[in-house]
Amino acid sequence: MLLKVALDLEKFVKMKLMILALLGAIVMGCDPQGTIQDGSTEGPITSEAFKEWLDGEFATYLDFSPMAKTRLGDKSDYDQLDDPSDAAADERLSWRRASVAAMQSQFDRAQLDVEAQRSYDLWVFMLKRAEEAERFRRYEYVFGRSGPHTGLPNALINFHKVDSMADIKAYISRLVASGAYLDAYLTRAKLAAEAGVRAPYFDYDVALSQIRRVNQGFPFTGEGQSALWRDITTKIGALVENKDLSGSDAEGLEAAAKTAIVNHMKPAYDRIAAWLIDDRRNVADVATGAWALPDGDAYYAYRLKQMTTLHSLQTRSIKPV
Repeated sequence: MLLKVALDLEKFVKMKLMILALLGAIVMGCDPQGTIQDGSTEGPITSEAFKEWLDGEFATYLDFSPMAKTRLGDKSDYDQLDDPSDAAADERLSWRRASVAAMQSQFDRAQLDVEAQRSYDLWVFMLKRAEEAERFRRYEYVFGRSGPHTGLPNALINFHKVDSMADIKAYISRLVASGAYLDAYLTRAKLAAEAGVRAPYFDYDVALSQIRRVNQGFPFTGEGQSALWRDITTKIGALVENKDLSGSDAEGLEAAAKTAIVNHMKPAYDRIAAWLIDDRRNVADVATGAWALPDGDAYYAYRLKQMTTLHSLQTRSIKPV
């Protein structure tokens, strides 16, 4: 139950890494020349075209997640956060359906080499996972141990690199957008609770403790400096030291960052904390399993299928060199 849906955009980079691992294993299991073994001369040409097409599709899919692109070192959409709304999830699923349909109409799987065939199958498999997950969209524990309340500041600190004034301005734009971003996740948590899906009591307690830690120190509170503020001032300071930023510009940017946190991020954290405290009363003091959820047996079967199917794919893909 503590597992997240693999195709959730906030966790999309994990799927990216899974794909890379699978494709790496696939390459290990392929014929050294990567060609079809029936003597066809069409395979390599068709396969190369397919791989180029799939690279383009994957790049388009990454456009749904500015934060995933940041994690991969891509600074496009650097001033934006992901859209956690149901509407965005619906749009993403519709796009994936169209992508798979286009693939099936443009490429004959039988004409692809072994590596390309498995990439083809993986693209279909990811669509099936997304379609199966749609039914259980409300079953995610939004503010669990690795929720957006910690994921956002961690992403900014660890992945938002600042090499120029434009980069730090993009950082501040993300701070401004953080209020709407966190509120969207709060909406998801409320909808899940209305559907009878709530995290165990200890997730509420841990989330509240984590929010207090994130909000500890300036500019959230007056005692010390928060980890986020230390990151901001360190990155701005590095620009000044490298003479990429003047002292007066640095002061203005720090003031803008403080305003963004105080006016947008902190109020969103306050709203999440208030809801967690209030909704905690609706959670039993004894943790229960999937069976206790609405349609819990179906959800358990779905999660079991998701994990065992992925394991089966990995096992079949890894062969001795």
